[in-house]
Amino acid sequence: MATSADRIDILLKAALEYAGRGWSIFPVTFEDGKKKGAFRWTRYQTKAADAKRLRGWLKDGRYPAIGVILGPVSGDLACRDFDEAEAYHVWAEKFPELAKTLPTVETARGFHVYFTAQLGKTTHYTDGELRGARSLVTLPPSPHPDGRHQYRWIVPLPDGSVPEVDPEQNCLVRESMQQKQTDVSRADRAYRGKQRAKVGEDEVENAIQATLPTGPGTRNQQVFQLTRALKGIPSLAIQSPESLRWIVQKWHALALPHINTKPFEETWIDFLKGWPRVLTPMRLKLLGDALKAARDNPVAGVTYDNEDARVLVALCRELQASVGDVPFFLASRSAGRVFGVNHSTVSRWLFLLEADGWIKTIVKGGTPENPRKATRFRYTGSLDTE
Repeated sequence: MATSADRIDILLKAALEYAGRGWSIFPVTFEDGKKKGAFRWTRYQTKAADAKRLRGWLKDGRYPAIGVILGPVSGDLACRDFDEAEAYHVWAEKFPELAKTLPTVETARGFHVYFTAQLGKTTHYTDGELRGARSLVTLPPSPHPDGRHQYRWIVPLPDGSVPEVDPEQNCLVRESMQQKQTDVSRADRAYRGKQRAKVGEDEVENAIQATLPTGPGTRNQQVFQLTRALKGIPSLAIQSPESLRWIVQKWHALALPHINTKPFEETWIDFLKGWPRVLTPMRLKLLGDALKAARDNPVAGVTYDNEDARVLVALCRELQASVGDVPFFLASRSAGRVFGVNHSTVSRWLFLLEADGWIKTIVKGGTPENPRKATRFRYTGSLDTE
């Protein structure tokens, strides 16, 4: 688990990398659940802070977050701030190629889509804002003011410059076009919104996280595992595969850094072909269900004095059994909540389990390379519950 010093280093490293792109980076603080510039930042709207100044601002951790000042000072960087996730999905379905290529950040409520364009002041819409010159936008890996979420890239920044886009031609500016699309599909989106609410964020997130590829060459296999996981959710199993496109889009966006086949259409085709072929759905257990099964079926041979540590071994076994051959994911904060302890305690227990050979870390979470919060493990003990 990252220490305070680690978090400072990660934030500073990110700030310096953004600055290396020619962006004007500025420290952000939170007040009454809202973000704000740490102090007056007028001068940095026309001249970016250098690396020495950034290090001075961020070296001691007094500022928890960072942001970018948009406009000419950052190479005409602009941002479409979708405060409503549904509005983003409507836009992404209309412009799938842009949705796959424009750098995009997932926020607590919606999405930030970045591009370059010569824009003036920020324009406000019913579903968010089109942010232009002199606007300050929070960047990953900053925490969200609500204390529960973190800004994270779901479509990463390109190696080169951020693509230039005419926002008016691509429904990022004209509210009338966006609103028309919203109005035309209002009934359909309301129905899909109800279906998503019925499913629950945890079940969908479990299915996505449990089936993400860990490297090139596994995309096709893991797309089929995603179909199995979604078929294992009763309220989704009866839906048409077309209605689940939004889930596949989210899976694909998170998988992009780890796959060679980038076009979303290839993943979507594989999903549509795989849906009717699923004979054995993947029964993913939510953490609470897995914990109950773990308490009811302890692992033989575990002799820890701490009962919770013994249960954690069984919990890892249950999570592994629920996903099959792929690594399971487990966030220490989530585990801490069900055990009634802090995340640092769970991290220590997981360290012990790995040292004793019960589990193995496959992909560590919460790093700049893998900003997903949950670490992916493989249970190395027997899956037999007898």
